[in-house]
Amino acid sequence: MKKILNIIMLIMCSGIFMLFALGSSDVDSSKYDTDKVYNVGDTLDCPSYDITVDNVQIKGKGTSIGGYQTISDSEWIAVTLTIKNKSSEQQTYNDASVTLTNSNGEILNHATWVYDIWGVKMLDSPELESGGTKTGYIQYKNNNDDNSKLVLNVDCDTDLLDDNITYKVNISQ
Repeated sequence: MKKILNIIMLIMCSGIFMLFALGSSDVDSSKYDTDKVYNVGDTLDCPSYDITVDNVQIKGKGTSIGGYQTISDSEWIAVTLTIKNKSSEQQTYNDASVTLTNSNGEILNHATWVYDIWGVKMLDSPELESGGTKTGYIQYKNNNDDNSKLVLNVDCDTDLLDDNITYKVNISQ
């Protein structure tokens, strides 16, 4: 029995060590100005890529889209981003690393229902070759129509266990 407990303890310690080893980042996050609040049009500097917040479009409650109205109890917000891989290797940017905080302080993830009305394709999670660029929108469903304090949170995806480089972008309208 003691031998089995020792083996289980060894496996658990090995697993914890692997999590820390995989999660450790050699990126010096002090080089990045994450205290500043950025605006639409600004480019955010990440270690492997640049992210530009191109524009924000909001379709208010009841707006007619393609001959029918949007859901009456929410609005739709689309944020268009351009991501440029500036590393010498292929990179994948996970669009789940971009969240929206509404004026109530709620953190909004991507909408599951997507309208194709924003003038560009949906971003998804782009794989970019070295020097490659992709532009697309991410759409959010917002149940609060006060847009005075909309903040986009953009995580540079540098670490598995830590969000050590996260930018804030004012997208209020």
